[in-house]
Amino acid sequence: MNIEQGPSFGPNTSEQESKEEVSPEENIMSASEYKDVEHEVPYVYKLEDETGEIEYFGSPHVNDPEDEVFSQIEQTFGQTRPDIVLVENMPLGETEDIRQNAQMYSREEVIKGLGESGFAIQLAAQNNTEFDSPEPSDEELFAHLEEKFTREEIFAWCVLRALAEYHQETSSNSDQENNFERYIEPVIEEFTEVTDWKDFDYSYEHAIKVGEQLLSQSITPEQETDAERMVDPTPWEDQEQTVLNRIGEEASLFRDEHIVKRIADLKEQNTYQSIFVVYGASHAVMQEQALRELFNE
Repeated sequence: MNIEQGPSFGPNTSEQESKEEVSPEENIMSASEYKDVEHEVPYVYKLEDETGEIEYFGSPHVNDPEDEVFSQIEQTFGQTRPDIVLVENMPLGETEDIRQNAQMYSREEVIKGLGESGFAIQLAAQNNTEFDSPEPSDEELFAHLEEKFTREEIFAWCVLRALAEYHQETSSNSDQENNFERYIEPVIEEFTEVTDWKDFDYSYEHAIKVGEQLLSQSITPEQETDAERMVDPTPWEDQEQTVLNRIGEEASLFRDEHIVKRIADLKEQNTYQSIFVVYGASHAVMQEQALRELFNE
């Protein structure tokens, strides 16, 4: 950092450099810290300064149209009247196509298929509001994970992470086919295309075998109703963390850092006076201090 030297009655240069080098994302809560935190769900807060405001709705992950959280999201959206909506983990392509598709389907269909993120996009589309998913690309995420973990470990984590999502969907949708191998096919295809590792075994069987080795247990996917524990970044009480949990923790931290940086960029651009964020409640809690630093609160 180049700072012109000269007389100053403020803090000395080294103190200023030290303060300036502390970026907001460095204040993101770790998974180990989060495990000891008790908080409400939904977890909602509002931050504001002279440049604008952010309303953060930390939601449970649900696909039940009858859940009251969707009325709460809609009410908060109406009160906030945001200029842009940021949602979790949604693959966004052509904005206008998504806007049109979001209005083609009913509220119930969107919620069953895409949960709170899809519903927030539908609200944005219906109100001609901009939207985005401030996630790192899969290429960025997997490249980052490769710096700390093996390819086999990352592949197994990717498949078993989807197992937890699979059980969530089958439990809330009786029409969901009870066949994880078929369910995971498009996930593995996309993972293969994104990573493009030469001479790597991308088979479903290989992922399960590696997962069994890492967990020291056999895996029967359709019967693993507590699959979340296999990959959960937040430590479970009385359960030893495996490399799969550590990958989950590293991925979560990388995502949180990317999201906070994206919000910081939007704030610096000063294009949007009101930002509405709909993410999982844990992300809302873990990002809160970093965002408070960003808004000088």
